[in-house]
Amino acid sequence: MPSDLQRLMHAALRAADPRAAVRRAMRLEGNCLYLKGRQDGETVEFACPLDSVRRLIVLGAGKAAPEMAAAAEAVLGGRIETGLVVTHHRQKPSKRIKILTGGHPIPTASGEKAAAEFVRTVQGLRPNDLVLFLL
Repeated sequence: MPSDLQRLMHAALRAADPRAAVRRAMRLEGNCLYLKGRQDGETVEFACPLDSVRRLIVLGAGKAAPEMAAAAEAVLGGRIETGLVVTHHRQKPSKRIKILTGGHPIPTASGEKAAAEFVRTVQGLRPNDLVLFLL
């Protein structure tokens, strides 16, 4: 039988799982994306109607970024036009979101290339484009 400490540890690990965190914070109903966040210390939900969105781009950075991107792709699917996440270790690519490596906290050549790719990805953004940044 698991101890109280083991149950607490497993609950903490489940709560910190990047995919689960994105699933808790993001849902799609019809053509509206709902995102939960924090504002003035309170949990709020923002509605993002996708009817007028020209392009949906997913960006992200950090060791959890590939897992968060996979969860976002599971929710948004073909609505994502393109995406890019940068992480410390090589990861399996996703369908629509490119995964690059970059050094941290010391800048590396691969990180510099990834930063240039971020710039290329967001060039030409228009007011009706939506960028979802996962951090």
